[in-house]
Amino acid sequence: MAQVHQRTEDSTPTVSRKRLHIDDSKIYALPTSLSFDEVARRFPQLKQYLIAKSDNRSTIDFGNADAVRALNRGLLYVYFDLNVTLPSNSLCPAIANRLSYIEWIKANIAADFPPESAFVGLDIGTGASCIYPLLGVRTMPQCTFVGTDINKESISVATNNVASNGLENRIKLYLVEDRNIKLPLDADNFPLPLINDDGLAFAFCMCNPPFYRDQQERHRLAKMKDCPPTLSTTGKDDELYTTGGEEEFLSGLVAESESVGKRIRWFSTMVGKKTTLAFLRSKIRKAGATFIREGLLAPSKTTRWVLAWTFFEQTRFSLDFPQSNVVDASKWLERSFGDLGIVMDKMPYEISAEAALPYYMCTAPEKSWTRQWRRQQKAHNAQTGGSPRVTIGGNDGTAETKSPELQFRVVVGNNNNSLGSTSIDMYLEPGYSSNIIKSLHGHLLKKIRDN
Repeated sequence: MAQVHQRTEDSTPTVSRKRLHIDDSKIYALPTSLSFDEVARRFPQLKQYLIAKSDNRSTIDFGNADAVRALNRGLLYVYFDLNVTLPSNSLCPAIANRLSYIEWIKANIAADFPPESAFVGLDIGTGASCIYPLLGVRTMPQCTFVGTDINKESISVATNNVASNGLENRIKLYLVEDRNIKLPLDADNFPLPLINDDGLAFAFCMCNPPFYRDQQERHRLAKMKDCPPTLSTTGKDDELYTTGGEEEFLSGLVAESESVGKRIRWFSTMVGKKTTLAFLRSKIRKAGATFIREGLLAPSKTTRWVLAWTFFEQTRFSLDFPQSNVVDASKWLERSFGDLGIVMDKMPYEISAEAALPYYMCTAPEKSWTRQWRRQQKAHNAQTGGSPRVTIGGNDGTAETKSPELQFRVVVGNNNNSLGSTSIDMYLEPGYSSNIIKSLHGHLLKKIRDN
């Protein structure tokens, strides 16, 4: 963390123009117990807004827009090593809320890609803060971003925020000229990433849409809440309001996702009203999506939902090995795959300078976990006395040579939950059938349940 220097009475931290990101192995996160006093100690501009409480801890007046901006700038500076300008006429992002969306993307979408994979995210309506790309590249070192916005001033400030943190090589920004387009992949000079052989450009897109039709709807919904909002919320009209409200805006996003199709693996959006969820699910199913994922984001008093959909077949299949550690889960996996004749080649995967997780490239010569294979093997053994039936690559003169039925990667312990189980994630290699890995996944699930 760069040292904070005091230079004037308002105690604005002095930082170099570019706060170059530190070691990618560093874990960027908010603390479980947040102390405003600690934030102010390391970001002195917040001090003037602190209000002492009876328990000797400080708070701020959340109805004071300047105090809210200072707090959020301080959180970004102290916990994410980001020096960010938050203009008074733009939406001030609540960091905990924005981070919860990024963490959901990390757990539910980024996890679909093998651990060493680099990928690109698209942020629709990035705003002056450029908050999602900035938090995204901090918390997902393998990820880069393209951020779009329809407001020229917002793009200008966002560009400065990217540059002041030395992240120009990881975040690109684009001004959308046509306000009706959410996914401008075919627009002139759009910074489209290099497309792979499958035509995929983006791993995911994300969107925090304008939630309201107009100011009247916003005030009406605020009055309906049990606890009236205490947070000062200011911003440009195009950040807060849209014709037809979030339903119409997100209907347009779903329609565009259908035409963009498989150039984006996962489409996602935040949803502000629960009534919008069922409406959107129906739209997404009619568009032909193969999978829908849904999450609840409630890091504070404000509850939001996130909805994601894809037109791809499933490529990640996960197991939870109960009451175990990485070593025990790895040994179980090696025994199980050994019994099935699945070849496991170890691959390097360092999660930090001090630690690595078990990571394998796996090859299944046959579908040896299926009943059909066992019946065929029994008949073959009866005829030949048990000589091998399949080889991969070479031929010893007695065995039939053919390509493997399945290839996939496995990483152990990369997405552990809080219940004491160890995750086992299987990633299908391109060119192999998702139905075959589904059947292997089902076999392993049954084996775990029977143990």
